Amino acid sequence: MLVSILLLILAIGAVSAADENITDMTDEVLSTEPADELEVTQPEDFSELVTLIKGTSSGKTLTLDKDYINDGTYTKGILISKKMTIDGQGHTLDANQKSNIFRISNDQVILKNINFINTYHATYSAVYGACTIINCTFTDCISEKDGGAIYQGTAYNSSFINCKAYLPELSWEHEDINWNYVCRGGAIYNGDAYNCTFMNCEAKYLYYDGVVNIYTKGYGGAIYDGNAYDCSFIKCTSVDGGAVVGNVTNCSFINCSVNNYGGAIFSGTAYNSSFMNCKAYRSEDEFDYYDSKNHEACKGGAIYNGNAYNCSFKTCIAEYIYQDWEWDAKGYGGAIYQGNAYDCSFSECISVDGGAIYQGDAHNSSFEKCFGTSVGWSVGFGGAINQGDAFNCSFVTCHAYSGGAIYDGNAYNSSFIGCYAYDGPTIAGSGGAISRGDSYNCYFECCSAGSGSAIYYGNALNCSFVECYNWQYGYGGVIYMGNVSDSIFINCSSSKKNLIIKGNYNNCTFIPLTLSSSNLTVNYGNGGKLPIKTLSNGINIEGITVNVKIYKDNQLINSFSAVSGSDLNIDAAPGKYIIALACAGADPLNVSLVVNKGSPKLTLANDFAKSGETANVKVTMSKKSTGFARITINGETYRVPISSGVASVDIPNLADGSYAVKVTYGGNVYFNAETITGTFHVGKFKQGMQLETQNITVGDTERITAKLAKDATGFVRFIIGEDTYKVAIENGVAYVDIDDLTVGTYSVTLKYGGNYKYNVESITETFNVAKPSPGLEFRIVHDYYDIGASPEIEVHLASDTTGFVRFIIGNETYKVQIGNGWASIKLSSLKAGLYNLIVKYAGNYKYRAETITTSFQVGKTTPEIQIETTNIKVGETERITANLPTDTTGFVRFIIGEDTYKVQLKKGVAYVDIADLKAGTYSVTVKYAGNYKYNAKTETASFTVSKISPGISVAKTTVGGKTVLTASIAADARGNINFNVKGNTYKAQIVNGVATVTLPDMAPGTYTLKTSYGGNYKYLAETKTRSITIK
Repeated sequence: MLVSILLLILAIGAVSAADENITDMTDEVLSTEPADELEVTQPEDFSELVTLIKGTSSGKTLTLDKDYINDGTYTKGILISKKMTIDGQGHTLDANQKSNIFRISNDQVILKNINFINTYHATYSAVYGACTIINCTFTDCISEKDGGAIYQGTAYNSSFINCKAYLPELSWEHEDINWNYVCRGGAIYNGDAYNCTFMNCEAKYLYYDGVVNIYTKGYGGAIYDGNAYDCSFIKCTSVDGGAVVGNVTNCSFINCSVNNYGGAIFSGTAYNSSFMNCKAYRSEDEFDYYDSKNHEACKGGAIYNGNAYNCSFKTCIAEYIYQDWEWDAKGYGGAIYQGNAYDCSFSECISVDGGAIYQGDAHNSSFEKCFGTSVGWSVGFGGAINQGDAFNCSFVTCHAYSGGAIYDGNAYNSSFIGCYAYDGPTIAGSGGAISRGDSYNCYFECCSAGSGSAIYYGNALNCSFVECYNWQYGYGGVIYMGNVSDSIFINCSSSKKNLIIKGNYNNCTFIPLTLSSSNLTVNYGNGGKLPIKTLSNGINIEGITVNVKIYKDNQLINSFSAVSGSDLNIDAAPGKYIIALACAGADPLNVSLVVNKGSPKLTLANDFAKSGETANVKVTMSKKSTGFARITINGETYRVPISSGVASVDIPNLADGSYAVKVTYGGNVYFNAETITGTFHVGKFKQGMQLETQNITVGDTERITAKLAKDATGFVRFIIGEDTYKVAIENGVAYVDIDDLTVGTYSVTLKYGGNYKYNVESITETFNVAKPSPGLEFRIVHDYYDIGASPEIEVHLASDTTGFVRFIIGNETYKVQIGNGWASIKLSSLKAGLYNLIVKYAGNYKYRAETITTSFQVGKTTPEIQIETTNIKVGETERITANLPTDTTGFVRFIIGEDTYKVQLKKGVAYVDIADLKAGTYSVTVKYAGNYKYNAKTETASFTVSKISPGISVAKTTVGGKTVLTASIAADARGNINFNVKGNTYKAQIVNGVATVTLPDMAPGTYTLKTSYGGNYKYLAETKTRSITIK
């Protein structure tokens, strides 16, 4: 029977092997009733497989019992156009990199339990056409276009390894790029996958010139235009969408990556899925020229465009690192670029902007250690979310330069713990939790920043702030530039001692809250202000209602309300007062106010009488002055009553001249006794004018000022050479401005003709007019030139300068004529070295001589490295600082033993902090690789880590008649304590910092006790001696 069947197969198969079309014309061939399956043995190549498929009836199952390999006869796979099932029973179909395997035109085809390997085709997938694939494996399946393994088929319980939609092209001609070419779906194009595994699948069209990638394009490293259910994706990659372009449910993504957008998913929704170590990442040495020439950012470390539901994201990254003058970076959305997250978790996700989400809202989600990282000149925004709102979310130790958790978004019913905005020891950021967003019913704990430790530019309603604090640099404030209502602040602090909230606040509670004021002593009549403050951890809180009660002689004399941050104006009669302050949430505070008697402020109000007139000597004083004043003039004392703060006396027949005046007031209940003296003039006298001039330069205006008595009237004359300027006096002052003065020294005479009170007067002063600076400055000069360069050096002066400038370089002098304020030279073929440049201008009729200097380097120079170290003790942190010239760029490496720390230079400085060092002497090597201007340089230094004292102390007690010695030592000290008494040594083990020994019975007396510890890796050996008495 078997022989007959084989003969029949051979007869039917006697057609051209190149005609691999299999249609329903052979429906009845090799069908045996009632059996549904046909078992075969032996066939080895695709010709045999074609024969078997042709011999299988439509709707029947072909079961394979061996492996098949393409010997090259079939170049575009085997066409199946009828309904059938092929069960490979775990056998392998090997295309031998000569073709794909199946082209299917009937969507009722089922392929199961088959291993597909080594397929390669310019157009077709390993299985091309709509069909169902069950429990199959695809290994090393490649298409140069779409779908390395499957095109328009659905896969169940299958695995895909090293499957690719991949085409690399090599050419030196950039214009040969096929801009419209794209590879899609490294494993599956336009098909779904259920419970499948994808490993090392890739979709990428790569155009390169042998040096760099010029252009790349690809979508869906594993699946394009299809959905995935219960699948796992490992190390799948593409240009966009490292694993999938489509929706996913219950899937896992590990180490999937792209060069541009969507490390795992380009566009699609994710349900109940996990993403670990997925990246949208590239560095400058692996860039795509056309995308990177403008520094195109990487976006979406896991998902580029799509929502996520009940998903987890861990260590996902979106970052492109490049170098212009300095290292820089761009990246948006470490996990999700554009999409919302529902019931998701994000851990250690990183990007420049939006460590987890760049643009999208988060609902019921958690964010832990997500960073908006800073690289070079780039600073990060939004450690967790760059632009979006958060609802019922938690954020733990997220950070960025601005918006440690959220930048440009609001938060509702969310918590922020340990979030911070920070970018180095002197560049503290803004918005430790939120920058540019409001918060409602939120909780903030231990958040920190330079400006706005919790919120920067945002409002808060019904929120709690616990132990939030500011860095040293910045504007301070738990909330900076925002309004707050119905919120509580507990143990918050700020580097700016006068700021917790920069904005308005209403109905807020501050814990702790302390009333602050100070005892005050003032003199009556001088006023005074008593400050009222409320403080929380030393920070001024303004606007709190404070009740004020004022007592004098234990009697309440006044009470009212004030607000903290205001001052009480003091206008009380002399005496001693107690001011009692009270407010909700703070202990009451009493301060003392002492008002002493003040000065009556005696003033000689009239000090002049004309010749022959009766002299009226008038004194004014404070209006509450009462009683009499004594005025003494010309040897006579007059007791004069005071009325409304004025006392005066008329004295006739005083001859012309000046008289000493003395005024004495005895004081009253408001004022102390006071005496003043002055001068009373009868007849005209000399007032004592002043003349003020200034030295100027040509082109400036000379202002000449005359200062006279306030009641001087009339005019003054300024005389300069042959010119006279007549100027009216106003309030005792007159001045003149003079322009267009030439170089020289000028004499000015001031003349005053006198008035009814003052005599004629004249004084003289001088001033100088000097030549101005020509404004000589370098316009074109650099601090570095390459060897052999011919630099042009250019200087600029005032446009009307004339003559020459001299450029002096070493022993060479170049004389160059000035033209329109410019002069330049072009040097040639400079050798390596440091050049000092001097430029001199000799001056002319208008401008003074001037010299400027600079220096420039030709060829690289070796930088100096100064290493700063500090000798420390065990348990302390060693900071090692490398100081280089400020224009060095790049990185330095700190090498300590076998450990190397790579640190970026900022303005020529880099440092590293090292903790947990053991005792010993350490050698530090600092290596700098150089840059365009500086050679590589290595420098060494050392530091010492010393052991510390264990801090031994000994106590003696008596327990049950026995002497017990107890030694206390550092809690982490290990080993034994030795107690030596009367030549005998007793050893006790240290347990939790304590060692105890009980001495044997000893005769009463006083003994010397030596307690010693031998030391260890951290603590010094130490011995303590004391005496003990045994009774």
